[in-house]
Amino acid sequence: FRELLGFEIGSFTFNIRNITNIRIKKKSREKLLEIINILKDGILLFVNTEEEGKEIVKFLIEHGVKIGTTWSNFDKEFELFKEGKLNVICGVSSYYGKLIRGIDLPERIKYCIFWETPSFRFSVDMDKAPRFVLERVFVEYLEDHPKLKEYFKNVETLQTEKLRQLVLKYISVESYNKIVQEIFSHLKITDDGKLVIPDVPTYIQGSGRTSRMFGMRLTKGVSILFEEDDTIFESLKSRLMFLLDEEWMDESEANFESLIGEVEESRKSRNEAFNVNDTKSRLMIVESPTKADTISKFLEKASTRRYGKLSVYESITPEGILLITASKGHVYDLETKKGLHGVEFLDGKFIPYYNSIKRCTKCYTQFTDELDSCPKCASNTIDDKKEILKTLRELALEVDEVLIATDPDVEGEKISWDISQYIKPANSNIKRVEMHEITRYGLDSAFKNPRQFNTNLVKSQIVRRIEDRWVGFELSSKLQENFQSYNLSAGRVQSTILGWIVEREKEYAKSERTFTMLKLENGYNLEIEGEEECKRVKAEVVDQKIEEIPAPAPFSTSSLLSLASQKLNLGVQQIMEILQFLFEHGFITYHRTDSTRISVTGQNIARIFLEKVGKKEFFLPRSFGDEGAHEAIRPVKPISPEELKELAYEKYAQGISQNHIKVYQLIFNRFMSSQMKNPKVLFQKVCFKIADKEIVKDIPVKIEEEGWLHFLSMQFYPLFENKDYSVTDRRSYKKHTIQLYTQASLIDEMKQKNIGRPSTYAKMVETLFKRGYVFEDSFRRIRATSLGKKVYSYLSQKYAEYVNEQTTRELEKLMDIVEEGKRDYQEILQELYNNISELLNK
Repeated sequence: FRELLGFEIGSFTFNIRNITNIRIKKKSREKLLEIINILKDGILLFVNTEEEGKEIVKFLIEHGVKIGTTWSNFDKEFELFKEGKLNVICGVSSYYGKLIRGIDLPERIKYCIFWETPSFRFSVDMDKAPRFVLERVFVEYLEDHPKLKEYFKNVETLQTEKLRQLVLKYISVESYNKIVQEIFSHLKITDDGKLVIPDVPTYIQGSGRTSRMFGMRLTKGVSILFEEDDTIFESLKSRLMFLLDEEWMDESEANFESLIGEVEESRKSRNEAFNVNDTKSRLMIVESPTKADTISKFLEKASTRRYGKLSVYESITPEGILLITASKGHVYDLETKKGLHGVEFLDGKFIPYYNSIKRCTKCYTQFTDELDSCPKCASNTIDDKKEILKTLRELALEVDEVLIATDPDVEGEKISWDISQYIKPANSNIKRVEMHEITRYGLDSAFKNPRQFNTNLVKSQIVRRIEDRWVGFELSSKLQENFQSYNLSAGRVQSTILGWIVEREKEYAKSERTFTMLKLENGYNLEIEGEEECKRVKAEVVDQKIEEIPAPAPFSTSSLLSLASQKLNLGVQQIMEILQFLFEHGFITYHRTDSTRISVTGQNIARIFLEKVGKKEFFLPRSFGDEGAHEAIRPVKPISPEELKELAYEKYAQGISQNHIKVYQLIFNRFMSSQMKNPKVLFQKVCFKIADKEIVKDIPVKIEEEGWLHFLSMQFYPLFENKDYSVTDRRSYKKHTIQLYTQASLIDEMKQKNIGRPSTYAKMVETLFKRGYVFEDSFRRIRATSLGKKVYSYLSQKYAEYVNEQTTRELEKLMDIVEEGKRDYQEILQELYNNISELLNK
């Protein structure tokens, strides 16, 4: 639909804007008159009802304001406003109101004033509530009733009255009201039971009249909102931030003289500062079509056209014409038939042979060699990335400059380099830009900071790919030959972590011990090794002190995969897909990173949110690292998980599932905690005496200062006294002191031992499952299959030097050295070739 109509059904499209939003907290007609007298002319005044508007207009006319209205002879009044004979025109703030849509007078309309936030009001009474209220309440109720949730799997398909009957049947009035208060805590519920939801599209459309494209220039506008209710204002503010990255200022912060000057300057004759010959046209190439689509929504009336196999978004910006499209990932890969798995040695140098990536549309096999049909299923329907490259080259001919904005990592650098080399004959004015977040701010930062290509990153990726080919292809072919199965594979990282899993199972089997859990009368659970029979435990408080608990670092890829897998029971590949979605749709920063650094921009997001929720005294900015290109994984806007859930239900944020919100919540809470004061907690050092055993524990018993514990919980216990505590429950059991790997702990191990990279953690784990080498037991622990054990046994006996941890780590270091430009990549390839020469001859 977007390609046919210029917009998407069921979504909102907003134009590029340059608007200062100002809130005036106290509503008074005298203040309104004062503001109009300051602004003087070119003002749209929006009211919520015609009746209210008539009273305000009457007051303003009595005080000498030249004002017209939309409800009495609109055409005549609007013509007078257009001619400058009226300074203000007043209308109702409705999405289809006469002043909200359809007027485009960039020279005349400079300011707008909203006399209260435009909003919708819905009853939350069980008998009258609209469908979206009933659905949210019922879904929330089902979260605490898993058996019922299993039965009602498709709540969204239920008819409204059927849903109402279910709510009345299962949920008491008291529980219903409690759930309503919880899930709509960020929205206003009036005393008469009305839920107030800001009419954001109306506010955006109305205020947008003040900032339009004027020739090739974007006019400056000012929007002033009179709103006394903080909850209503904050809910409008957060939605505006999400959709447009726009912030607000209070009246006390506004310099009206300066703003009026900017407004007038932006409307000077379109010919004064603009020459059509100075217009710059640019082509921006990203990796993902989703990312291209998200970016296009930041732009002025982005239209879409098909060009070959690509969708191309076109827009006019203040800087000129911008085209955006996507390469759809890598375009080249090594061939397999030439030389040693695509690499020849000529004149003392290793020459890698790359070809465009082909993909069979029938069986989805991917290959690079020039073949007439798919090597697996013999189908002739092949998608060749060469067609995309040709289209990109043709597009490059249309523009003055090409900006390649593939992902900000080694793989992204290689993709951008490959594309640049293909299109350079058509257009040599090519720059590399990076977007670390898919937001207006991220786009502006990319445009302001173009750079040349980092060939060291490209060489590092080439070395990594060749090494994967040489070792992986050779080991895989020997495996396949030995086991007579073409579904098997081996590789430097893959086989190393398979070895960890196999060896860990052996250690696990030997580590079984007996433990006893004693539950004390105050609820504390004390675990003791061995079997103990006792009815009382003597507790002695040997020390107690208040300790400050350091803030946790924000997430890197490995730490997030580990915790999310553990907390949410999700596979690491599923988590990576969720992170990819959150990044490409503009919710989080780039998610493949080893960094825990937080930029000043990130720190500011935490400050804004804490001010919004009345916790600004807890703000303590931290960078967690030196200044650099990469950041930790963090939210890109001061929007809480609860607000994101509201945005999803209101259809502003589309495609958001419960799992997306749960992963976002982990990221948000960890990030906010990293930017807050440390909590102060009272700890007791307690010595427990049982027979001849003494066990000393440091036990948190009381929060003295909350700090970041506002976002991350911690378990506390009752204060201990010096006395004997009775045992209320006792249980002995067998437990292994060495634990099997989970997906979470396996990722941790890879990070700690420097095996693999953020971009490959999830892929390596997924490959082990796909090949049938490992499986998850009922406790989600990873165990090796019979095949996995046989494969590892074969590799470790025959080719141990290629699949051990030390060799793998050393190879990672060599690639880091190339990435840093400390050694020539040809030297490293020679060393790698020498190391595997024995493998080639085995």
